[in-house]
Amino acid sequence: MHYTWWDRENTAKPVLRNGDDDSALATFDGEIALVGDEQWALSHNPTLGASVTLPDGREFQAFGRLKKDERIPVSLDGASLTIVAETSKEFVVEDADGAKVAQFTGSNHGVRKAIVEYSDDADMSTEGAIALAYFSRIMLEARTVTMGTALIGTLALLSLAAIVAALI
Repeated sequence: MHYTWWDRENTAKPVLRNGDDDSALATFDGEIALVGDEQWALSHNPTLGASVTLPDGREFQAFGRLKKDERIPVSLDGASLTIVAETSKEFVVEDADGAKVAQFTGSNHGVRKAIVEYSDDADMSTEGAIALAYFSRIMLEARTVTMGTALIGTLALLSLAAIVAALI
């Protein structure tokens, strides 16, 4: 698998697709992911991170403030990775040795499709790829909301300053 992407034709139930053949890997519905015949439990908290729990008890986790932290430690069933924010919209996923495993971006429709591209030599299980794609989507959405709120606040202050200047 070279990359995964989100099909948001049904925004209430986005489908994660394999970029090589567009096959559906998982359908996400609120706090569950339907993967084949299995239901995976999903959870996320803005300050604590996110998790994906499989029916057999395996757990995939991202730790930290998904909105702000520059480095998000990730555990994919025991494999340690780190999501590194290179810029406010560009992210690299590194293994425990610091080698690049994957990357994703919030630029150019990145939030809508949330494409995760894997390095050619990345050894990523399908379960790990699904969990990592979920974490990337949650991170991008959280950071977009934060940037939108800051932009609205700035525009409100500038509007207020313009009104005061016009009255003087």
